[in-house]
Amino acid sequence: MAPGASRLYMHEIIHIVGAGAQGYMEMTKEWAATRPGRGGNRLVGTWASVGATGNWPEVVNLWELTLEDWYGMLDRSYIHREANAHLADWWSRALQYRSGGVDRMLVPAPWSPSLDDLLGRAVRGVLFLQEVSAVRAGAASDYLAAMEREWLPVLRRLGLEVVGAFEGLMTDTEVVVLWAAPGLDAYRGYLEHRLADPGFAAWRRRAREFVTGWRETLWHPAPGTPLSGV
Repeated sequence: MAPGASRLYMHEIIHIVGAGAQGYMEMTKEWAATRPGRGGNRLVGTWASVGATGNWPEVVNLWELTLEDWYGMLDRSYIHREANAHLADWWSRALQYRSGGVDRMLVPAPWSPSLDDLLGRAVRGVLFLQEVSAVRAGAASDYLAAMEREWLPVLRRLGLEVVGAFEGLMTDTEVVVLWAAPGLDAYRGYLEHRLADPGFAAWRRRAREFVTGWRETLWHPAPGTPLSGV
């Protein structure tokens, strides 16, 4: 992405039909592979839910884009629809794997890395921890700033790395944060910290100054995606 370009992210939760998670992730990778050198959305990752931690079957996709990419998507999808005619076959095939979903447009916090940053530092994960938080209206930026100062260093010591830290573009009550665990040991260390270390309880008390509700889920990446460690 060009220096100084404004980054946005599209976060998609896809409701999967039957055992279609792997098939849908492969279709996502196929579509993303057509984008290099052509502009438009860049695939940060596609992940399937770890069923014991949330809804299943589901897939999450995260795309990085610029404001101009976003305007172009709106134009092609809803104004000059003929520009997307070449995707008709892809959309038709996707119906065998998905029944709908929920999308969010997200704005990265100042400390949230770009995809190029992540690739440059070889950030990889075998599991990804996603936090979705409901915050008091207008408190998203303050919550993310507190997380950078007080919680990011703790998780880095435990071996996790931030993939993205975002507030909603079209709401002032939501924060999404995604962390990569490079191995099962890193996630195990995090979970043991959560269950036994007073520092985690202290952070949650601090977070409640901003947060009214919070949920974690685990996701496993599709092999061959940019940040996949499997």
